[in-house]
Amino acid sequence: MGDLTLLSEELHRDASALLAESALLELLAPYGQVLPTGSYQYRLMAVPDIDLCIVHPQIGRMQAGEIVSTLIDQGFWRGVAYEDFLQFPREDLPAGIYLGLKRSFRGRFWKVDLWCLTDATRDLAVHEALAHLTEEQRRTILQIKQWRREANELSMPSMLIYEAVLRGKAHDVSSFLRVLEAYKCDL
Repeated sequence: MGDLTLLSEELHRDASALLAESALLELLAPYGQVLPTGSYQYRLMAVPDIDLCIVHPQIGRMQAGEIVSTLIDQGFWRGVAYEDFLQFPREDLPAGIYLGLKRSFRGRFWKVDLWCLTDATRDLAVHEALAHLTEEQRRTILQIKQWRREANELSMPSMLIYEAVLRGKAHDVSSFLRVLEAYKCDL
């Protein structure tokens, strides 16, 4: 388990360095409140992936287009993707504009998931609970994330893992798989 914790800390340090070198937080600040979320914020990193939100009551397609232009003009990112979940909503995703950034950095291929949202309260209860994880819960989440990576289940949302552990339904990979089966049956 120590290896997972060390990897998580190494990824967090590299993520912080990537954010600093790209000046991404400063670049996004004019568009709204920039909030690190997910595994980066809670030091639960298992893969080179950073989640950020830009929250502003009037953010929409026009502002997201300006952000895309700014990111392309910056010349730092290898790729910038755009998806509109305001006009084309999905129940399992926030109502907002998604921007996906890609870049190789320190020997790893990084992805930054950037959500442009008018409101960031969707998963507030889970985020509040993640701020107060026990070490046992942190280890369990990292173990399940390692299983997810090894099983090539990377499309599985981390929020599903967080909720299963926080609700006391998953204490290891085996119990998480039982939760996952029940979840699939409910779909």
